[in-house]
Amino acid sequence: MNYYLILTILVISFASCRSSKKLTDNDLKEFQELETLVENRQFEIVNNFANSQLGNNISIINTVNFLRMDKDSVNIDLPFFGRRFYGNPSEKEGGIVCKGLIEDYKIKEQPDKSRIQIEFKATSENNEDFNFLIFIYSNGKADTSVNSSERSRISYRGDFSKLEETFN
Repeated sequence: MNYYLILTILVISFASCRSSKKLTDNDLKEFQELETLVENRQFEIVNNFANSQLGNNISIINTVNFLRMDKDSVNIDLPFFGRRFYGNPSEKEGGIVCKGLIEDYKIKEQPDKSRIQIEFKATSENNEDFNFLIFIYSNGKADTSVNSSERSRISYRGDFSKLEETFN
């Protein structure tokens, strides 16, 4: 009985003594550079993988795909793998295609996790509403989740960089 009590106390003690990651000067510098790009709203994400709601991890490395942010506008062309609930069957675009102004742009900085969370809304030419949730990391990686008014949720994993050429 004492053995189990001591073992339980040790496990709880070790679990509560979790080490916290200390940020180095280099980590802080990388994070500040990331903050500047996000606050200026001039960046691009090119994805390597798409994850459907069914749990499929699909390589899209050789597929044209991007999310470009330029100030208050986006230019988005992402492949879609999932279920479509509504929509015009004669639509030319099967993917998530959107070019225009964004709404409700929000930034949440998380320096302890070396990432920044971005949220915004956009509407396609066909009046499909999209909600984007993006996590951008100091190491140049990005996770993007897209909710739509007409499709199942899909997420992407890719690379984040400075927008080299504006599209407005």
